[in-house]
Amino acid sequence: MSQIDAATFLNPQSNQKEILLADLQAAKWIEKIQVMTDLEKLAEHFIFYHHHLTQSIMGTTVSRLEQVDKQRLGEIIQRWATLYSVALDQLKIHFPAHSAPDLMINGKNWTETLQINAVGLMRLANESRYAEYWAEKSLSDSAIYDSYSERLDFLTTEAHWQLSQVKLTESLALFDAANLGVTTYDIARAIYDAPDSDFVEQFQSLGWQVHRFEPEANQVCLLLYEVLRSFSDR
Repeated sequence: MSQIDAATFLNPQSNQKEILLADLQAAKWIEKIQVMTDLEKLAEHFIFYHHHLTQSIMGTTVSRLEQVDKQRLGEIIQRWATLYSVALDQLKIHFPAHSAPDLMINGKNWTETLQINAVGLMRLANESRYAEYWAEKSLSDSAIYDSYSERLDFLTTEAHWQLSQVKLTESLALFDAANLGVTTYDIARAIYDAPDSDFVEQFQSLGWQVHRFEPEANQVCLLLYEVLRSFSDR
């Protein structure tokens, strides 16, 4: 199978390459931490790893995690790893290795490492942010923390797939009050709770910034709205 070098489509003037590498390395790293049972050691291990990643991407480190109770942080990291792992499994199903070109970065074949072709690996940021959003918000929001099981189940649904598509094609771009990209799960919840099909108004009522909402995104949201309403009416 042919190979494609990420350098051919990543902007060399940005940190796109560093972010993609961080996502790829995290995908590999979770294989190691999923067997760790000591939550405090896991937390300490993650803090060290997180410092390394933020240093390589932003040129600095983030000390916030050091203030979090290690037992709780370890539990959140375990669940973050599970969310990311399930997302990776879905990519392996939809984009198996060698069904499209392999992805190369700095001479390393990441398709061979993760068994996902280049097309699937370029979707990795969306899946990575899904897990990160839950983990980061869970540090201070108990409602987000308690939504873990629902978010895990949602990863394997057609709704996640369809909403991911319109996000990746930039037909839909939503950001929360903290300027974090809104996940597919949260978008689906907002659609389900909408009083009618005026989705932009619904998103804005939640304090979200609607940067882009193209007709393609509206069609997906409308279809999802109709499906969710039909189930709730049963």
